Amino acid sequence: ISLPGMLFAAILFLLVEEPAGDDAARSKTSLPASIRLFLNDPVLRMTALAAGISSCTSFSINAWLPSYLMRVQGMSLSDMSVYYGAPFALFSGMGMWSAGFIADRLDRRVAGAYALVPACALFLTAPALVLATSMPDWTSSFMVFWLPLMLAQMFLAPMLAIIQNHSAPELRGTASAIFLFVNSLVGAG
Repeated sequence: ISLPGMLFAAILFLLVEEPAGDDAARSKTSLPASIRLFLNDPVLRMTALAAGISSCTSFSINAWLPSYLMRVQGMSLSDMSVYYGAPFALFSGMGMWSAGFIADRLDRRVAGAYALVPACALFLTAPALVLATSMPDWTSSFMVFWLPLMLAQMFLAPMLAIIQNHSAPELRGTASAIFLFVNSLVGAG
């Protein structure tokens, strides 16, 4: 599965040149110092924690949904294997992309748009789940479940934008790595 990533990394290495600049002017902040800066900044710290909790919600829905559809709604395992994967990937990706798109557009007019879009999406996830679980059969329930799955993924792009926009340029890579570590640790943990 990692081979495509390795291929793209090789292509990137071969085709993209490192920007010219004075290496002495670049920050040489160590990893421990970068972690301290991240943890001491309330915006970065709380964004990472909020994303972790949002990931926990998303992972929980994703883990619970197949069992619910099979046990309660009567979906067969063979139907699950045929119908679940591609729509899951499509709607998860749509949720992430659309949230970034919406937050970028709203940010021009609404302060805090990068935090408001995920908050609204997660707020709407609960009624969307209630609607999906009230459907009479697995086909209708399955079709409606894509809405809460999409909504539950809408936190990631705007929260990554918060991390990028709030971090000093020389710390953005490390801040993103710390953010994704905390997000995975709390969310998947």
